[in-house]
Amino acid sequence: MSAWRPCAIAGVCLESAAIPLTRRQTAQEFPLKRTTQGSLVVAFCMAAVAEAWAAGSAPPATSALPAKLNRSDVSYITDAMAQNQSEIDASNYVMKHASGARAREFAQQILRDDAQTLTDLQKANDGSIPAPLPGTQADRFFLNKTGNELDKSYLDLMVDSLDVAVGKCQAAVELPVYGAAVRAVARKTLPAIRRHDATARSLDASTPSK
Repeated sequence: MSAWRPCAIAGVCLESAAIPLTRRQTAQEFPLKRTTQGSLVVAFCMAAVAEAWAAGSAPPATSALPAKLNRSDVSYITDAMAQNQSEIDASNYVMKHASGARAREFAQQILRDDAQTLTDLQKANDGSIPAPLPGTQADRFFLNKTGNELDKSYLDLMVDSLDVAVGKCQAAVELPVYGAAVRAVARKTLPAIRRHDATARSLDASTPSK
């Protein structure tokens, strides 16, 4: 499965850590397989972020950032919040429309843990970074998909998203470019992300596409 580059239905999607962790350096240090599905995720995430900003949220000005957050911190928090919101949007859709009990159960776990992660990220950013708004991208992404096709599409998407999330979260724990607040959130959430990634992979492998 490919990494679904945050914008988060993101990891948000596109790695945007600035200095000293650049977008190109991150891609080299944490290589991720790319697939057609991953490309769809990128489009999904970018549209979700654009939709949220158009609805009223906008990236904060550099001058408004709290001193305790460096640019890598801001990039991580922004991407992680967008990715979690995108996963929540997709999971809410699946809770209403999925045919398989296992997909719905997994979606419920994602909803619970991602909501807590969003809360933790908001505390870490001191409210200086606007939270992403719930979007409607899932409605369009899963349009006309039902039964196993819907379940499979959701699980493919989650594997891609969680693959990226694991790499980003591990980097935030290990690399010195991130501040204490971001490292603390990453350490707290990494075990759950890894667990969800393993579950998504197992469910995806056992779910027929039709």
